[in-house]
Amino acid sequence: MLTIGICSYGNPDKLRTTLWSIAAHTVSDYRLLVIHNPGGNGDAEARAIIEEATGRDPRIEPIWMEENVGYAGAIPKLTTCATTGAAAVPFIAPPT
Repeated sequence: MLTIGICSYGNPDKLRTTLWSIAAHTVSDYRLLVIHNPGGNGDAEARAIIEEATGRDPRIEPIWMEENVGYAGAIPKLTTCATTGAAAVPFIAPPT
């Protein structure tokens, strides 16, 4: 099984598009870890998108960080949570 990771920080529109894009692939044997860094514009909406996606697809697992550790802090978290190695799919919000 493939483990895919997304680092989330705000930018709900890109997050929604990324989640839908991954779900649309024909490969279905995967686990999708969404590491959410809190804060930033659109944080509440990004959380809602992750919760909705988690309810819709059991392959999606949210990891709620207590504080914003950035992309550099999210990648080590991904590797400790992944059970089969991880293919990182970076999600980087543009600067505000």
